Amino acid sequence: MRLSQLINTIGQIYRAEHVGLMRGVARHFAWQIRRCTGAFPVDLTFSQSRLRAERACAVGALVNCLGMYDYNNMNLIKLLLTFENSVFFDVGANIGSYALIASEQAGRVVCFEPNPTAFRCLCENLSLNGRDNVNAINCAISD
Repeated sequence: MRLSQLINTIGQIYRAEHVGLMRGVARHFAWQIRRCTGAFPVDLTFSQSRLRAERACAVGALVNCLGMYDYNNMNLIKLLLTFENSVFFDVGANIGSYALIASEQAGRVVCFEPNPTAFRCLCENLSLNGRDNVNAINCAISD
């Protein structure tokens, strides 16, 4: 890890009001040790979901360190998707962090992921959480 990346990460931890600085930094260094030793897969808890990181990916690192991949936007999604008939489209779902957050709510989730490896991880994460309100599609979409 380069020094500039470390400074950026510590800055993100510092700005995350929901994460204590020492806790966040300790979790970050523990992740770096895990990354160097290849101790994967690992199941991470965030919100009401579990996310399995198959390898040292950015999504897993942020969930491990900050508790969520994108705290502000994910909390907004949780707030907006409280209605029974709401539908959330996750385009480029990756391993499913947004799909998992959205599927905690009452509505439906349709997610698209073109990469076969990421799609396999997405499906595994949906299965790990028992989410039956999600339709995962292995394809790319564009306008």
